[in-house]
Order: sequence, then structure tokens, then C-alpha cells
Amino acid sequence: MSFFFQIPGGVFALYDRSALEDEIGTKVTDAPFGAMTLAWNAKERGDVDAMFEKAVAAGARPIKNPQEAFWGGYSSYVQVPGGHLLEIAFNPFWTVNDDGSVQLPEAQP
Repeated sequence: MSFFFQIPGGVFALYDRSALEDEIGTKVTDAPFGAMTLAWNAKERGDVDAMFEKAVAAGARPIKNPQEAFWGGYSSYVQVPGGHLLEIAFNPFWTVNDDGSVQLPEAQP
């Protein structure tokens, strides 16, 4: 289960642990990064591949290569120096503004 909340300039998401593990493709219980990730949302699908390669070239460790996601987008994960996870994703249902802020779609009744 997951919940998404619009915050100024971005989105705050809560996943239960099993959903996060399914998303990442690995256990999070004993991992040094715990059960938390940060995400960078791309304006276009192709940006995910480019940013994934850029992150790896800069020293991030690949965790999940860019791939189609079960939720309809395109996503990847890297572990950045310090141990935290960064999701690099494109969500076709969200708007990424020119300033990088993310806008959730209007809630459906």
C-alpha cells in the first residue's frame, strides 16, 4: 500500500515495507539505508537512462537498472555515496514543471 501527498514543490510518499521492497527489488530491513529513499522525477522517459548513467559515472552503485515499472512508469535505483537510495523515475501520470517541481494529478472522485 502507498499514499502520496502533494507538498510544496514535490511529493511525499509513504509505502509499507513490503511494497517498498517490491519496488526496489531487495530487502530493506537490514540495509544501511533503512526503509527510506529519495526520488528524482524526470520530465521524459529517456531522461531516466541518462541520469542513471550519470549517477553511476559519478560514483553511485547501481541497485535496479532502468526498467518498466509495474505502476506504469519507468524507474531505476542507485545507492549514492553515504548509503542512501535514490530512485530515478519517470511517472507518466505526474507533471514535472520547468523548475523541477512535481505536481500530482487532481484526485478522482
